[in-house]
Amino acid sequence: MLPAVLLMIQMLFLMPQISMSAAAAQGDDCNIDSDGYCIFTGTPHQTGLQPVTINVVDGQGNFLFLINQSVAANSAGEILQASGRPAFDGDDLIEHSQENLSEDEKAFHKVMAVMYPIRNALMYNIADLTQNQWDVLVTELEIRDIKETTYTGGPTPKDNYYGRQGVFNLARNPDGEDITNEIIKFLEEASIHLLCHVTSDEFNQMLHDNHPEGHDPCSDAEISTKIPFDLDADDTSLVEDSENSTVQGPSTSSDSKMTYGVTTVIICLLVVLVSVAGTMFWRRRGEA
Repeated sequence: MLPAVLLMIQMLFLMPQISMSAAAAQGDDCNIDSDGYCIFTGTPHQTGLQPVTINVVDGQGNFLFLINQSVAANSAGEILQASGRPAFDGDDLIEHSQENLSEDEKAFHKVMAVMYPIRNALMYNIADLTQNQWDVLVTELEIRDIKETTYTGGPTPKDNYYGRQGVFNLARNPDGEDITNEIIKFLEEASIHLLCHVTSDEFNQMLHDNHPEGHDPCSDAEISTKIPFDLDADDTSLVEDSENSTVQGPSTSSDSKMTYGVTTVIICLLVVLVSVAGTMFWRRRGEA
């Protein structure tokens, strides 16, 4: 019975990663609309960080709360744990104290806040996105030289990658092609590279240790000098300029399958443990 117990324990720890991968796939398909744009099938985030401000705003650019008074949460309202996890459908910012968060955790939640509007722009709002709006949205990436270059000469599409300007040009002119993989790759790499910049070396090492494929994303980012977020946690001033805000729209997706899957595994594990304990008890009683 011991091998069965060990197997169940392994499943317990692997289930969140498996469920996370399944959740990441939700909404990660696009349909070519009548104008030739690749519009994704998911739903936009309802909230995001207004670029070059400390304001969290809604899809219409209305102020909600300050970034240092918020955290990122999934569709079930569960606060996200700081990790290399990219943004998923159903994620949004909620008003919540950051009092008990570490600096790395605060940085993670701000990275999510930065990426939500960028994700919305490329996946859902590309038809109306201007060059000026895009330039403002990717400010945090630009000042850190994140995703500077585009390369399309690889032997396979997997070997290619798009920079900030390259992915904007591609999304604006997809030539009727399904560019799902190109968009998702840009978003995931931009997010993890930004996270590497604004978190500690210890957190960077954790990203390496926990990477499902054993990669070292912070080494891949080729960071010469880290540029952390310049955010004063006590600053409560507002920058009320929503002209270039391209945030979102309603969001209704679900990460509840992840919670359900983990719960199921836990129940199965408990059943196995009880069975093992019962077997050992009766065996010892019989020997006595």
